[in-house]
Amino acid sequence: MDQRHRLHALQKKLRDRRDIKAKRIKKFNLGCQKLNQTTKRTKATLECEINTGINQLLRSKNPSLLITEDLRHVFTFSAPKSINRKFSFWARGKIQDRIAFKALAEGFRHEQVNPAYGSQTCPHCDYVDSKNRNRDYFKCLHCRYEDQSDRVAALNYARRYDDCEIDRYTPYRQVKIILLSRFHRRLEAEQSATVQGRTLDTVTCASSPRMIEI
Repeated sequence: MDQRHRLHALQKKLRDRRDIKAKRIKKFNLGCQKLNQTTKRTKATLECEINTGINQLLRSKNPSLLITEDLRHVFTFSAPKSINRKFSFWARGKIQDRIAFKALAEGFRHEQVNPAYGSQTCPHCDYVDSKNRNRDYFKCLHCRYEDQSDRVAALNYARRYDDCEIDRYTPYRQVKIILLSRFHRRLEAEQSATVQGRTLDTVTCASSPRMIEI
């Protein structure tokens, strides 16, 4: 009997402690305060990284034209979906504001291009496949071209500047159809070529001087 009473007393003590802790959290809103502090620190870190990265890029390249992917594109963070969406919206706004300010201050142009399949498309043969990219590494399954995936994306974004078929608002499904069509036309041209060195004329435009892509 004494053992049962001690067990009941211990359970009551634990319940009382939990109730006191819950009331304290509710009174002082400690959960939200901790979350807000973490969010504030994360945003400050991201903003510092954004500013540092853009400043280093401009100092090293001194561009007359800066090409980026469409900043409406959603960024991904290691966070729950609701928090990830908020961070993505905030980060895109910060990047846009910072680049717009620097463009006015430094006197260069900023253009945005369609990001669809940018890091999955081979800049050498136009073959597009999600398996071409494995995280930061790119290897074309068709021509075996290898590079860093971010560099591949930058090369493709440069080609999409003034692209007559793929503009900033072309739906991503249509982008893939266009890319695959170009790839198949290239294959047909290579197979039917009778003169050494003959290649298919692709729909691309020349880059402007001192142009960089991110």
